[in-house]
Amino acid sequence: LLRDTFTSLGYEVQKSLHLTMDGILQVLQRVACMPQHQDYDSFVCVLVSRGGSQTVYGVDETHPGLPLHHIRRMFMGDLCPYLVGKPKVFFIQNYMVSEGQLEDSSLLEVDGPAMKNVESKPQQPGLCTVHREADFFWSLCTADVSLLEQSCSSPSLYLQCLSQKLRQE
Repeated sequence: LLRDTFTSLGYEVQKSLHLTMDGILQVLQRVACMPQHQDYDSFVCVLVSRGGSQTVYGVDETHPGLPLHHIRRMFMGDLCPYLVGKPKVFFIQNYMVSEGQLEDSSLLEVDGPAMKNVESKPQQPGLCTVHREADFFWSLCTADVSLLEQSCSSPSLYLQCLSQKLRQE
């Protein structure tokens, strides 16, 4: 549904399904560093995942999850220079897993994992006048994971409405 919607709006769509946490991280890092961004006017990322209130999970059951603020950080101006001054739009459908539903205690995060390309890089003065956090639109919809299990063949109401509104407007 969303692939067709964004294709009709002129976006080049790349789709990744059923990724592990390392796979999610690799795809996001690769996409954030793409020099092709300089040829486009905006960037949209749609994430649909199980997760916590501020994390997304991959298909691997034993990983603590990727914090949403790390995802946002990857696309900030100092780490993603080709998107500086361009809208960066994130639509996230997160199916919430309560702590009682976690099957493995290794999912409990005490200290975040080491992340490549997430640390701040020193900026040279005068090179950029746009704040590194400028031009973000972040929409996060959370729902209980039981909804995912009940309606795995149909998209979420959030994603259906998103597609409908984008096509109308």
